[in-house]
Amino acid sequence: MTEENKEVTNDELAIMIGKGFKGVDEKFVKIEDDIIGIKTDVSELRNDVSELKINLQNVRSEIATKDFVTKKIADLKGDLILPLKKENEKLDLAVDKLGDKKVFDSSDIEEVKKVEVFLKVA
Repeated sequence: MTEENKEVTNDELAIMIGKGFKGVDEKFVKIEDDIIGIKTDVSELRNDVSELKINLQNVRSEIATKDFVTKKIADLKGDLILPLKKENEKLDLAVDKLGDKKVFDSSDIEEVKKVEVFLKVA
């Protein structure tokens, strides 16, 4: 018999099948290892995304809204304007007293009153 027509014994067939399955088993083991690696990566990504969500929520809660900022600016303006108006009143009183005592003449009084921060409302 030629090699092409040679009969294969059961033992030889078992060896050939065993070799074939061994290769398949090795491939499955590699695929399983790859899947375990992918699962680990996905788990890490989920943790990262969860942390990012928490950080984003914290940032959102810390960001001041436009209305809040506008109100704070108005409050600060008010906090600055009131003391400056009081200073104007003190300056006017001092200038008037110095004018009454003839320390300032009328041109001195006019000159000092020109530098007031707030204009007088009639």
